[in-house]
Amino acid sequence: MAREVCLCHPMNAWDGGDRGYPGHYDYTKLKTEESVPESTPLKGEEIPLAARIVSLADVFDALSHQRVYKEAWTIESTFDEIEKERGHQFDPEVVDAFLQIRDRIVAINNAF
Repeated sequence: MAREVCLCHPMNAWDGGDRGYPGHYDYTKLKTEESVPESTPLKGEEIPLAARIVSLADVFDALSHQRVYKEAWTIESTFDEIEKERGHQFDPEVVDAFLQIRDRIVAINNAF
């Protein structure tokens, strides 16, 4: 599961857009001195479920917290962006599950 999350959470293309990487390739055949070959991004259920969940959580964290290159978004704006990307960047079912526990997410976010 960890390998799937590491390789696939940056796909960012539930709808098959070209924003994702690394895409379709057999990583078991790569040699360490080779670069990753060109590939087409994974989309939809081709992206492992754990990676789809981590991708949404990663975006939530990145948007809702300050970084050296940007200010934190408000929680409301962060949830709005995630809802906007439902079916595009994010798996609709993962977004729906995330929104169902919104109060818990906000409580955890506020605690830390």
